Amino acid sequence: MNYKTNYKRYLTAATLDNTANKIMSSTFVVGYAIYLGLSDRIVGLYVASKSIMCLIQILSATIYSKIGQSKKVTLGIYSLYRLFGAFPILIPFISQDITIRTILFIISILFYEIFGQIGYTPLVNWRMSILKEEDRARFYATKNLIQNTLVMAVSLGAGVLLDHYAKSGNEFKGFAILFSIIVVINLIDIYLRATTYKPKIKENKVNIKETIKEPLKDKQFRKILIFTALYTLSLNFPPV
Repeated sequence: MNYKTNYKRYLTAATLDNTANKIMSSTFVVGYAIYLGLSDRIVGLYVASKSIMCLIQILSATIYSKIGQSKKVTLGIYSLYRLFGAFPILIPFISQDITIRTILFIISILFYEIFGQIGYTPLVNWRMSILKEEDRARFYATKNLIQNTLVMAVSLGAGVLLDHYAKSGNEFKGFAILFSIIVVINLIDIYLRATTYKPKIKENKVNIKETIKEPLKDKQFRKILIFTALYTLSLNFPPV
């Protein structure tokens, strides 16, 4: 294993991953849902589901204790996450009926969120197992610097692009271009991860009861859980 090569690959992959997530933000998905003609209720359910779906991470440890965190399994779940995230761009080609569009949108976004939440744990474990302890702070600092710079540039460009096509009455083309950019980023990201070394992780048997109970026993960690829950809840309230 060439540590420097794998470090650079994972740094690039993690940066691309976060950049794709920032492009496909809640605002972007909500805008696309409105373009598809979906009702306000469905849009509201999508926004609420972002927080609710985080609960799926509770099942993650139990699932991986049974199926393991091999490279194939990790990449397979991550690829499904990205596949369902890109699927909505095909909806206008499949049907013009709002009911069918709504069903397809719900299915694609539902599985996008599910696979995303389930796949989060092995990706973090992979990252932590591949990095030397002394390199972790540098890794995150570099990733965040590059990522934030890219996100600012891409977000600005995406806004200008969508505004341009909206004014010309061709919103779909703007969304299609952005979805295409996300797909290209995802393909590069998956390729880099596929060519990056992944250490074997020993799986201990974990049940859901233990997953919920253990963190709550730790008084210090309990404070973090409460703060995180309140912070996540606050994100769902619109600014006054």
